[in-house]
Amino acid sequence: MKKKIIFIYLNKTSLSHTQLLQKNFILELTKKFRVIIFSHFDLKNISFIKKLNIKCYKLDENLFKSLRKNKIFNFFREINLHITCSLERNVTLKNFNYVYLNQKKNEYNVLKFYIFFIFWKIIQSILKYKIFQKIFQQLQIFFFSKKILDKYINQYQPDGVIVSSPGWWDSDNFILYDCKRLGIKTLSIITSWDQPTGMGLMNPQTDKFIVWSEQMKKDLMEFHKIEQKKIIILGAIHWDHYFSVNNFDKKKFFKKNNLNINQKVILICLKSPTRTNINDIKKFCQKVYNFVLEKKFQLVIRPHPIYYSERFYNQLEELKVFFSKKKNISVQNIYEKFDVKKDTISNFDKSIEIGFLVNSDYLVKKSSQEILFFSDVVINFFSTMNIEASILDKPIINFIYSKKINKFQKLVTKKNLYMDFQQNHIAPIINFSCSKISHNYQSLKTSLNAYLLNAKIDKKNRYNFLKYTLDLKGNSVKRISNYIFSFINEN
Repeated sequence: MKKKIIFIYLNKTSLSHTQLLQKNFILELTKKFRVIIFSHFDLKNISFIKKLNIKCYKLDENLFKSLRKNKIFNFFREINLHITCSLERNVTLKNFNYVYLNQKKNEYNVLKFYIFFIFWKIIQSILKYKIFQKIFQQLQIFFFSKKILDKYINQYQPDGVIVSSPGWWDSDNFILYDCKRLGIKTLSIITSWDQPTGMGLMNPQTDKFIVWSEQMKKDLMEFHKIEQKKIIILGAIHWDHYFSVNNFDKKKFFKKNNLNINQKVILICLKSPTRTNINDIKKFCQKVYNFVLEKKFQLVIRPHPIYYSERFYNQLEELKVFFSKKKNISVQNIYEKFDVKKDTISNFDKSIEIGFLVNSDYLVKKSSQEILFFSDVVINFFSTMNIEASILDKPIINFIYSKKINKFQKLVTKKNLYMDFQQNHIAPIINFSCSKISHNYQSLKTSLNAYLLNAKIDKKNRYNFLKYTLDLKGNSVKRISNYIFSFINEN
């Protein structure tokens, strides 16, 4: 029987590529379909794509540039980013609105800001309702549809399109507008736990939404008014490896990473440099390094992947130099054979070169799993590392070093951990008490001592948090690919 054809569209985020271009996922899809991939980047250097001889198209960036210069388009974009249904219950976007409006207040004179503020509140009020959202959506389809996929659709006659976002990025919208107009089936695989509550309106939407958990399903229904029947819980592709059998060698790992096998390992997982300040990070790590604890310990600092971008690589080097002459502290190399001149994208300053990124994915996952496996306590800043550490049943501490905010209405930047602490997707960490949350260094020291002496503290809470956050654990690649097959083939 002739295979049906599916398009996979990858937006400009590295997350879109690393998750939808999972080797095992693509292998499963190619068993059932003829797969054609669209990206904003050249994918010719991805080894398994070449081996499978998958047709890949790099989209013409000029098709998008004219729109991004359009003031009306950009204003519509701001509306999409900052407005959602049930805004009063969405603390994340409520705080993002404060930041956005305060930035406008600084940008405009008093009269202009007052007019803008009134207009903005009217838009917020109107777009609470589904009927006005649909009108708003149709306006964007009418004005901004670019017919980007038309020639490929005419050529291949695809049976469906898979995306990593149901319309939270500009380019997703352009692709989905075409699919809506041409009546092509669409399916989105939600790639992060914060997107349903932190990304604002999705305009075109997709026919089906694949999510990790019941909570993500509820978020889509409450904040985006998605029908329940359109949302399917199938798990998270990018964490399947955590549920596979491992045979890590402790002696080998500690020797390779210059770690002392007789000391406890405290892993510090850094947040994205787009949301933190390098001096705050150095100060925090130095403070922890100076602690005198009940057990001898060593620190391993795991950078966020964005530190390897051209824009932030100098900060990573600054961290390495800062701690280079100190014993029992090291900055882990996520990418072992990394060349900043060759493996970054100069015109896309928050990402590593996509081919290098995808080719390195297996080793990066393995190193992440391995360092977590051999860590005794994990310190992070409300990241998905809470989920990863819970999978491996590792004690977790979330630390807030930012200055406490009493009035979020005065915020002018998103670089504040108290803002993160308030976000909707973080609530389960607090509700399940799966992690110690420290607001000062004395509290952090107390929590570290408690966990180093007894790793079983909060064990049951971690289990309950994980059960809530990931309804289905492991084998998500198989479940999702099987569902896509049944969805594409249904009448």
